Amino acid sequence: MRALQFWILLLGSLFVSGLLIKQIFLERTLDQTRRDVVDCQETASSGQSWQRAWQQLAADIYQVGPQDPAFIEALKKESIAVHEKSSEGTNSAPVTPPSAPPVSSKTPVAPLHPATP
Repeated sequence: MRALQFWILLLGSLFVSGLLIKQIFLERTLDQTRRDVVDCQETASSGQSWQRAWQQLAADIYQVGPQDPAFIEALKKESIAVHEKSSEGTNSAPVTPPSAPPVSSKTPVAPLHPATP
C-alpha cells in the first residue's frame, strides 16, 4: 500500500466516522424533539377538561365564598380584593365578557395577522 492510498483511506474513514457520530447526535436530538411534541399534544388535548374543571371550581367558590367569613378573611390576608355581590346577581356564576368565545366553541380562531397577497 502506498502512502497516498493510506492517507486517502485514513481521511475517508475519519470523514465517515464523523458522519456517523453526527448521525447519532442528530438522531438523539430528533428523538427529544418528538418527545417534546408528544408532551405538548397531550397537554393541549387535556386543556378542555382542565378548563371546565377550573371554571366549575371558580363558579363554586364564587357562590360559596361570600357566605364563609373565614374564607373572606383568608382572601384579605393574601391581599385579594373581596367585592360584595350585588342583589341582581345572587346565586349565579360570573358573566363571561362578550369578546370571549364560548367554552364549547369548536370554530377556529381567526389569525392575528391575516395573510396579505
